[in-house]
This record gives sequence, structure tokens and C-alpha cells, in this order.
Amino acid sequence: MAVKSRRRSAAARATVRETAATDHPTHIVLFRQASEANEQVVAKALKVRPMTTARSALGIHELGAPGTPAHASVYPQLGVAAVSASQTELARIEADPSVEEVFVNEERHIPDPAADASIEQGSLAGSRGLDYLLGLREGIDTALAALTGRREPPTVPTRRPEGAGAITRSMTWGLGAVGIAHGYAYTGRGATVAVLDTGIDLQHPDLQGRVQEGTTARSFVPGQGVQDGNRHGTHCCGTVAGPLISVGGVRYGIAPDVSLLVGKVLSDAGSGWDNQIIDGIQWAASEGANVISMSLGSVRQDNGPYSRLYERVAERLLEGSPGTLLVAAAGNGSRRPLFTMPVENPAACPSILAVAAVDESMAIAAFSCRQMDGIGAVEVSGPGVSVYSSVPGGRFEYLSGTSMATPHVAGVAALYIEANPKIAASELWDRLVADARPLGDHADFGSGMVRAPATGGT
Repeated sequence: MAVKSRRRSAAARATVRETAATDHPTHIVLFRQASEANEQVVAKALKVRPMTTARSALGIHELGAPGTPAHASVYPQLGVAAVSASQTELARIEADPSVEEVFVNEERHIPDPAADASIEQGSLAGSRGLDYLLGLREGIDTALAALTGRREPPTVPTRRPEGAGAITRSMTWGLGAVGIAHGYAYTGRGATVAVLDTGIDLQHPDLQGRVQEGTTARSFVPGQGVQDGNRHGTHCCGTVAGPLISVGGVRYGIAPDVSLLVGKVLSDAGSGWDNQIIDGIQWAASEGANVISMSLGSVRQDNGPYSRLYERVAERLLEGSPGTLLVAAAGNGSRRPLFTMPVENPAACPSILAVAAVDESMAIAAFSCRQMDGIGAVEVSGPGVSVYSSVPGGRFEYLSGTSMATPHVAGVAALYIEANPKIAASELWDRLVADARPLGDHADFGSGMVRAPATGGT
């Protein structure tokens, strides 16, 4: 079996991340079985030894030569390893019968960030003058806070972009769309959801104290802490776990009492590598995450393959006891009615729940990817147009994308876990799909809008 990187184009090879440990690029090794014995296979091929590091407590086994940085990370629970190796060393790894396949270390990102600029906030109505005034006001507020030590509470934006979802009786349209009304009983208590994204604003008044850096929040991006320098991650975290009573006066969080884990696997620029994402998945699984929310991906062409790497990882976690459900954004590559694009990776994987985005009228979002081939099915839909949630700086914004729909689904999954604490990950998948509200073409919507469980049972 040939190493995949040797068959890739020059453009694909250019995405391989060079490691600090050696001059060799990183590759991802997929083993046929998840086993502690995988460590010995890598150690023998690279002629290195196990190292005791801070990552050992996360279930990540690092290997290296004495006095040098790690040359490999092994994830026994997932049956995967990330190695910095020469072609000779890769050949030795490949020759081992326990190895299923070797992959280049690819870059993933916030779905179609170039498109986000045009759909998020409508550029706050597309007014450069307004953008300037808002920036000026923010600068003045920051300066006053620094001089006086006083911080004014954030407020709900007084101007919504054209077509923004309505906030009804101090609740966002997204909550109503999934069946959460005033007095709804479930809040996600007892469930654990991990958001793997660009981090979180640790000081946001709605999220402050929900996670602690170094324990329930960790960064897997070299040189960057968990603090969100983008906004994407904080927005997704808020949708999952925003409080029942927000300082902004609007409830937007699906599961206010969920146990939240935050893994920074995408940089502040909005991109990250497979080995960083796998770090986050391994850590979240080791911390007992019931659900992992991933608003990230990479473009997949029509009839292109799904990621075998992420499929095997997701399959192993889904089949565990009680297991972990991976939920991912379908992607924002479509431009309806001009054209549509297929579901991106890793959402295209059969064992990852792919989420499409709909607007307040329950129409498919113009940007939402769809199933266009024999693979890459959409499973369910979530609110994904003009979604109000938290962003860094103690503020709130309306963003659009399948990125916004995905944490809605992860939050609803937490409600099902509260309703039935013994539910297995595979059963949770089935309930989310079976209870969804049909909206139309399955290729666009999947089974439809996810629905919160009825109070008092599942």
C-alpha cells in the first residue's frame, strides 16, 4: 500500500506542515486497530523511545530521542499517530501489518471564510461609515475602561443586519426553531460537549468561569493560548452553552448548564492542521465528552472521497461505550441559485453527523453545501442564518454559516443526554435524526431541523 503523500499533487504536498522537531513533514498514521501496541510500532520505525510529557495525561503518548523534541504523538484510543519522519522511516511504518494507511497532514479551516465576509452581519448593513463609527466607539470605550477601571456591560446591538433573524421575547429565533420556549425544562445538565474551534473569550461576561485554561480549555495551536483572537469559536461556544440569563438581555444558548470543554485547534487566523484537530479530539474524548462540535472543514469536490482518517476516528468513538458523537459543519461553498457544492470533509464521513444551515423561514441557506454524490450525506439541519451569539470583547454579533448551525445541533444533543443519561452515542445519532422536523429535499436538509426532546422524556 503506497503512502498517500507520494501520490499527491505538488499543491497537496504543499499543505503538509513542517514540524519543529525535525526537517521532515508530519504524516498521520492510521492503524487497523486502536491499541496500546501502536506505540511500539512507531517507536521501532523511528528508533525513538516513549517520553513522559504533560500531554501524557491527555492520552497522547509522545516519542522522541533523549534531549530532543517529540518526533511522534500516538493516540491509542483513536488508533492514530502523528509522526515527523523521513521517507525511509515512513516506509518502515507502512510495512508494518498493523498499519492501515498513511496520510499527509492536511490543513482545515473555518468553512469558506471568504464567503463569511459577505454573509456575516451583512457587513453590518455594508456601511463603511457605520463600521468606522462602531470601531471608533469601541476604541473610545476601551480607552475609558483603561482610564477609569470601569467596564460598561455589553448591550444587544441596536441595529440588526437586513434579514437578520428576529429576537422574540428575549430569545433568539434559533431557540424557537429547535423547540425551546420559555419554561423549557432541559438545560443540558449532566452532558459534556466539546467545541473544537478557535478558542473562547475567557473574559466574556456570559462565559467567564465556564472553562479554565489548562484543564477544561486547552490550546493545541503552537504559540497561541486558548483565548479566542478570531470570534468564531466564542460564537460557537455561546450557541452551545450561553447562559439562561445573558448580560445582553437575550437568551441564545441551547444548553446553559452543559459541561463545556473548549479545544483550540484552529489558529486565530481560522485554520489548523489534522494533528492539532486530532489532539483536540483525543483530549475531548479522554475528558468524557459526549459530543464534539467541529465547525471546520476543507473543500471536497463532487465525487471526491470522504476522509478515511476522520471516518475511522469517528467510527471508533461512535461505537464506544457510551461513546462520543462527532458533529460537523456541512460547509458554506454553495451559491444558490447559481451552483451548489458537496458536503465538505470531515462532515462527509459516514460516521460524522453532517449539519446543514437554514434561515428563519426554514429555507435552506444559500451557502449551505448539499449531498451531490453517493457519499457526503447531510444528516440534519440547524439554524444558521443571522445567528446571534457571543463574540470576544464582551460583545454579541449575528453570524451566518453551517458553522452556526453545528453548535445548535451539539446543544440539542446535550438536551437528549440530560433527558436520557444512559443514551449511547449511536442511539443519540438515531434520535437526533428520527426526531428532526422534515423540511424538504433530503439532499439539502437531511432529516430536517433538529428538535429538542419533549420535556419529561425522550
